[in-house]
Amino acid sequence: MKFQSFTLLYLWIILALPVQAQVVRKIQPPNAPNAPHFSNAQHKSMEALRGPVAMTPNPSKEKKNWDVMLSQHGVSHGSDVPKTVLDSIKSNLAPQKRLSDGKSDPSLSENGGAENSVVDPYVTLDFKGNTYNGWTPTDNSVAVSDDGYIVSVVNSSLMFATDDGTVLLEESFDSYLDFLNLTGSYFDPRVIYDPIEDKFIMVVLSGNSPSNSNVVIGFSTTSDPTDTWWFYVYDGDPTNTNKWFDFPSIGVSATEIFISGNLFTSNDVFDQVVIYEFEKARGFAGQNLGGWFWDDVRDADGNRDFTVVPISFGFDGAIGPGIFFISSNSGGGNEVMMYYTTDIGANNPTLEVFSASTAQYDVPINGYQLGSSDEIMTNDCRIQSGYWANGILHFVLNTAHTDLYTRIYYGRLNTDNLTVDARRFGLTEYEYAFPSVIPFTTDETDQTALIAFLRTGSAIYPQFRVVTCDNAGAFSGSVLVKGGEDYVDFSFDSQERWGDYSGISRRHLNNEVEVWVAGSYGAFFDGGDFNILSTWVARISDEDIAAPVANFVGNPTTVTAGQLVLFTDLSTNTPTTWAWSFPGGSPTTSVVKDPAIIYNTPGTYNVSLTASNSAGSDGETKTAYITVNPLVIAPVANFSANQTVITAGQSVQFTDLSTNTPTAWAWSFPGGTPVSSSVKNPLITYNTPGTYNVSLTASNSAGSDGETKIAYITVNPNVIAPVAN
Repeated sequence: MKFQSFTLLYLWIILALPVQAQVVRKIQPPNAPNAPHFSNAQHKSMEALRGPVAMTPNPSKEKKNWDVMLSQHGVSHGSDVPKTVLDSIKSNLAPQKRLSDGKSDPSLSENGGAENSVVDPYVTLDFKGNTYNGWTPTDNSVAVSDDGYIVSVVNSSLMFATDDGTVLLEESFDSYLDFLNLTGSYFDPRVIYDPIEDKFIMVVLSGNSPSNSNVVIGFSTTSDPTDTWWFYVYDGDPTNTNKWFDFPSIGVSATEIFISGNLFTSNDVFDQVVIYEFEKARGFAGQNLGGWFWDDVRDADGNRDFTVVPISFGFDGAIGPGIFFISSNSGGGNEVMMYYTTDIGANNPTLEVFSASTAQYDVPINGYQLGSSDEIMTNDCRIQSGYWANGILHFVLNTAHTDLYTRIYYGRLNTDNLTVDARRFGLTEYEYAFPSVIPFTTDETDQTALIAFLRTGSAIYPQFRVVTCDNAGAFSGSVLVKGGEDYVDFSFDSQERWGDYSGISRRHLNNEVEVWVAGSYGAFFDGGDFNILSTWVARISDEDIAAPVANFVGNPTTVTAGQLVLFTDLSTNTPTTWAWSFPGGSPTTSVVKDPAIIYNTPGTYNVSLTASNSAGSDGETKTAYITVNPLVIAPVANFSANQTVITAGQSVQFTDLSTNTPTAWAWSFPGGTPVSSSVKNPLITYNTPGTYNVSLTASNSAGSDGETKIAYITVNPNVIAPVAN
């Protein structure tokens, strides 16, 4: 898929920003009209064009070769805590980790007690995601539309699929966005589905230096990601202070999209957080986007904050006009910062910030993996994911536990009173990291959530799992989504990148709980390389789905030609699709659940059904199940006799001439012997001279008809020739 974009020009308004009333700045759009659609060839001759240009996707286009060696490593995301300090914390505490045989006591539960959540997660469909293309870590992000289109993005490729796992398009960002002519490699992709607009928004960064840092934003035009997109390019340094943009996070309100990120110096030292804000409608329509931004974002203590994550509404719809943000201390702490925008960007909102106390969280120590002495990097304590619903802001991050193994830290922040209900999830000798969280209920007042995460340990390869936390705060046991196949050995040192985040998206269906997740696992081989992280995509439901057991019934099963048969699906385990076969029927096939079929031709016929759902399919064939008899019409009685005038003592052969195939005959022969008969063509003897009637009633299953012929048989006396004397 190839789309045209533009590079925006900027007009900066310099404002002094107070700590708790930070003011939005405006990004001036270029003075260019909305651009029309162009073909790829036309675009290449119009380099001076400004404004977004949408282009029809071309999935069959040959991919370009690109230099893997220049872009094989995802950007190593810095922290507001100097790297030397984080490395020191990890290295000093690592020897204190309890490492025995790498096998935890199976009687222990992951949440430190009995797993008693009332909601269990089930993997109801899963498939391999984006093919490994030389990048690590995967940086998984995923979104699903209401009608079941899946967008999965990783370092550094995208994949479009349907909800049955059919891949529609897979392509590297370098090839997919080559028309932008950006000089930097693409990394840190994010994608989100907007349920109000029923469309996708994609963000990916390009370039990790002040000279080539750009933020690329894509807006789909429909819910089908293979349709046209609009792409925009923004300078990754809106402050114009020789910085570059890293680790984007995205969120949507009712009318706006927010993109936050961390700015770093050319020496990769953290400088500040910036937040972009745009009107969604303009992006979806391909109009000049403009926008606003906050820079120098400071927490409630007056310090420059780090990784401030915009939080979207967790259910169908959106909050607004403002939106929540949340941040944590990447180096550990006991508070989180909650931000809120007071209005939409056009109304000059302020960005308010509040501090909320929470349970302690700490820098996680790098983990182990089976089969290798290389460590798996658990990074820091920055916010990984979150959502808002019914006054509660849900968030997750990595933390070290008291045993120094990494745990999931899951918090519920009450946005009215700033109290936090936090808990940890994990098991000694395993690392639980890079969680993402989404509602796992159809009730907005129910706090039940699903958390997707990565797990590793000295007894297992890196794997992908999910867990639920119910409304009361009880965890389920975690469920394996994709087990590791092998250890990870990509880097040239003893520390392997992992994460840096996992993807999660809720599909908005009436009265159904369906969540799609994307995460990494240790793969033996993928995309031409060994011992790397690869991607797995899965659907998670609150009910287990087994493959159907096909069965059906027809009514009736014996019919006359031209008669209708009603078939009823009796398959178990809730099939979602049906494939019927009706030899001799009309139509001969059907995909509806309970079809009605007409049989016009007499005969005996088989019927077959294949019932399917996301867990599989099953077939059932019933042999000689339908019997079709010829069409039956009541007879019209008629008959004849081989002679109608005879001499007493002679016999008459009667022949049935009735139409419409009678099956029974009732004859009456007054004066004859016998006087009645039920055979089709009787032979009757007349012994007594006279004139006699003959009657026939012919019958079949459709009815009967009678015919009487008056004075039909004449019997003369038996005259013997005289003997002369």
